[in-house]
Amino acid sequence: MKRQFLCKMISFTLAAVLTVENSMTVLASQTAPEAAQWESAFSENTSAEEGEGIVQEGPETPDTGDDGTVLDNTTGEPESSTGAGTEPTTEPSTGPDTEPTTEPSTGPDTEPTTELSTEPTTEPETEPESPPQEEKPAAPQILTPVTVSLQGQVSFRWNGVEKADGYHVYRSEGKEGEWQLCSPETIVGPEQETESGSEPDAGQFVFTDRAAQLGKAYYYKVCAYIMTESGKTEGDFSQVVDSRVELLGISFAETEVSVKKGETLQLLPEFAPVNATRGEVVWTSADESVAAVSQDGTVTAVSI
Repeated sequence: MKRQFLCKMISFTLAAVLTVENSMTVLASQTAPEAAQWESAFSENTSAEEGEGIVQEGPETPDTGDDGTVLDNTTGEPESSTGAGTEPTTEPSTGPDTEPTTEPSTGPDTEPTTELSTEPTTEPETEPESPPQEEKPAAPQILTPVTVSLQGQVSFRWNGVEKADGYHVYRSEGKEGEWQLCSPETIVGPEQETESGSEPDAGQFVFTDRAAQLGKAYYYKVCAYIMTESGKTEGDFSQVVDSRVELLGISFAETEVSVKKGETLQLLPEFAPVNATRGEVVWTSADESVAAVSQDGTVTAVSI
């Protein structure tokens, strides 16, 4: 029984193989569309028999020709080299209108070029150092009172100051007037005799104004000076003093004088004290119909 069953199985298998070969022969003789339709129907039947779902196949292996050229699976023609998977290569144009751009290299091997300035450099001017200034002498202190002689000469003293090489005396006829330098010969120092024959005290100096007029007021100030390369350098000034002497009264030698019509008489007043500052004397007449007087004190008789 077993041998008969095996013989039957072999016969059945051979019949199935023959059937498949006949089917493949028929497929080979059919046209391409019919073969595709038959293959699709065959695949659906096979999928239905194997179970649910459709098994997704991997990427299709491209056909190649005898020379190794890849053929299109649908048309059988060689595939184009610029297919969907190949990007075209664009070469840069080298036409006459396009000039190549050359950018400067900024790599580490490139050193920056420093251009030398051709403009002349101006160095800051250095001011010459001024020589050290000599310390100016201090201001002298005039000793009061100021004396005025009966002839009108004015004298005063002051204490000497350190580092002084000499002194200058300035005079003015008004407190706010113009100051003028007096002659230095009128200054007498220590151990020198004055016009009166006396000597200044130790460390003192005496000035005598011989040009002063009797009865006129003057103002004075003194400064010390030192000798430098540029000449005499003066220090600070002393306080201002004046020669005014208070006027106590005016009188005449004669109180009554008789003159004839047309005659003149010069009036000579007497001031007390004699060296008093007189200022300006103003003359007036009580009755000009009898006598007239000028501003210099000259009286003229007008009538009897």
